[in-house]
Amino acid sequence: MMKKSRKIVEGYLGLFIILGASLFFFVIFWITQLKLIGKSYRIYIEFNNAAGVHPGTLVRYKGSSIGKVTSLFYKNNNILTAVEIRPTTIIVPKNSFVEANQSGLLSETIIDITPLNNFNYLSKNSTSINPLSKHCNNDIIICNESYIKGYKGLNYDDLVRATTRISQRFDDPNLFENFNLLLQNTIDLTDNLAQLSNELNSIMQIIKSQIEDITK
Repeated sequence: MMKKSRKIVEGYLGLFIILGASLFFFVIFWITQLKLIGKSYRIYIEFNNAAGVHPGTLVRYKGSSIGKVTSLFYKNNNILTAVEIRPTTIIVPKNSFVEANQSGLLSETIIDITPLNNFNYLSKNSTSINPLSKHCNNDIIICNESYIKGYKGLNYDDLVRATTRISQRFDDPNLFENFNLLLQNTIDLTDNLAQLSNELNSIMQIIKSQIEDITK
């Protein structure tokens, strides 16, 4: 009876140790994930034109928010934007297209990052694709404190300017004069082609009648 009770106690003790160890590793994993989520890394996007980008501008990767612009400054006559990306588990491939677009009724500027090809994370070394790692490969991903070129995309101001130029063109009387001249020339050309067709038809009739006379 004592041996049986001892085995039961040892069984409960072993189960308690296993559960305790599992809980310990779970807590460690959870804390690690919280640290990763809390951490961020910084990249720089260089634009020829700020296009409405300002501190606080949202940054999206494949349409999902991953960070924001923290500051802007000039470098070699270009605009350099500092972007904070959070968490560090977000990996941005080096071969990506970056553009500042305006969207919505308020024409809010958003920086969109789009990868240009499929990126297989599993085939890469874990340290080479860690943005904060000292072994981070900047040829593969955008590492911490690295640079990438950005472009101006859809812009409300450009649309307004283009619309204004088009309306000014339609207000130009020379445009309608040239259009009327082109239309008249087209009509004259059509008449000439019709006349030429009739003349060719007459010639063909004459040739046909002569051939019939010869063959008789």
